[in-house]
Amino acid sequence: MLERWVVREHGVTLAGPDPRTMIDPVTPDDLRWAAIGEITARLRNWDEGSWPIIDLHHLGSQSFEVETACRALYTFETGEMVTKADATAWALKSLPGEWHELIRWSRAGRKQLTRDPARVPEVLQFLRWAVITGVLPRGAPPDVAFLLAALFGGVRDALADNFVGLYLGGSLALGGFDPATSDVDIVIVTERPVSDAEFAALAMLHTRIPPRGNAFGRIYEVSYVDRAALQRFADGERRHPTVGADWPFTRAGHPENFIIERWIVREHGITVYGPEPETLIDPITPDELRAAVVALFRTWRAEWSENPPELFATRHYQAFAVETVCRAHFTFRTGGISTKTEAAQWALRELPEPWRSLVAWSRGNRTDETADPARLPDIGKFIRWAAAEAGLRE
Repeated sequence: MLERWVVREHGVTLAGPDPRTMIDPVTPDDLRWAAIGEITARLRNWDEGSWPIIDLHHLGSQSFEVETACRALYTFETGEMVTKADATAWALKSLPGEWHELIRWSRAGRKQLTRDPARVPEVLQFLRWAVITGVLPRGAPPDVAFLLAALFGGVRDALADNFVGLYLGGSLALGGFDPATSDVDIVIVTERPVSDAEFAALAMLHTRIPPRGNAFGRIYEVSYVDRAALQRFADGERRHPTVGADWPFTRAGHPENFIIERWIVREHGITVYGPEPETLIDPITPDELRAAVVALFRTWRAEWSENPPELFATRHYQAFAVETVCRAHFTFRTGGISTKTEAAQWALRELPEPWRSLVAWSRGNRTDETADPARLPDIGKFIRWAAAEAGLRE
């Protein structure tokens, strides 16, 4: 695709008809996705060691990869193509300062054949960051890409040939990411269940990059699910490694809401690395989503409405609980999935009082960390009301 555009728009004709008469126009969006696809393919080849002829230990090869990634990012940003030299000049003006030293170094090492592996990890990390920057929604905070690049490299090292893919779900996938309140939801697919040795390596990774309080300032949660278990969510296949801001890295049961997460990844997930998610996850019907929501309401009524967890002491988590119930009620009513923000807006239109007022309160307190138990009784009543609407009786 990229070469076709170059030949069509700038090719030098030595003999034959004008290339514009032989090559259909290539759109800017075609160029964008081709550029990111090229970097993804190159990264996969390096990670899997499938380019034995090209030695990444050569400084010239490392420089080539950095400048190729710069050009891909330029194309993704502008929908146009330029030379590698022009792309690196643009990168030094436009990319985060964390990469400037590597880019300047690459420009100086373009023709060197000296073998020096010292820069290889940094070069691969730049390629990972470039791929992630390309697939993230426009406007996603830069620190999200840095966090994902660091986790991507660590997971790849820990799992080796057991690593299948890395996918983003949650609000990033659904288009409702709020930099102030949203966390980063990640699903890692493995070929086989995670072994004890792999589990230990992953535990070290999540100690070095914790889900809360990490160097990137982003909260995240990860589920590690093997290919067979991800395809169909069977009762006996729900204990998998997971980590989040409110729980340590452990092997834990994935409750019914993971059916919802699987749906999000299958239908809207962002593929950072690996095969398309619809090839990994069987279709999930609206009735299966509704059944998952009913099971969630049963759990929430038992665990949240009467004896709310300690973390519900703050208005922030209370607002989270209200909007989570709104989203579950939306799913039960419609058979679809929305972001929490969309579900809250829907609830403000559709729900009766006093629940509309409670939802309106939640919208104004999403970032308020003040401890305030005053709303807890109303939230408990809202959970019980929504559970009853879903057919559950006291």
